Amino acid sequence: MSTSGTFTFTDNVDSYHVYVHWDCYPTGAAEYLEATLQAGKVWELPRFEADEFSAGFVATVKNNGGNVRLVNGTIEQGNHDYDYHVFKVNHELSVSVSSGGIHNVLFIGSLKDFIERGAALLEE
Repeated sequence: MSTSGTFTFTDNVDSYHVYVHWDCYPTGAAEYLEATLQAGKVWELPRFEADEFSAGFVATVKNNGGNVRLVNGTIEQGNHDYDYHVFKVNHELSVSVSSGGIHNVLFIGSLKDFIERGAALLEE
């Protein structure tokens, strides 16, 4: 069975939403986000534009038909397992992770911390 998730990328102007059909458990999501940062398809920080980052995320993660889709917003809970919200605070990217709805926050902190250790802590 797949573990799906939505990824929301937000800046001062707008939010963009991407649905990923599998491997969206926290360590998988951390791997997707780290791969996006390392692929050279997004601006280097401190520059962060949500539309550009979400495009780089899709270009990095989409590997075949059906696994990645653009959506108009976070999709109804029950249709996916996790919500990831990536945004910039000062000069650093942050992420919040929720499951079972936006009110059940499992993690909030820097994207760097999430990639390095936060994702694994969520799965213990």
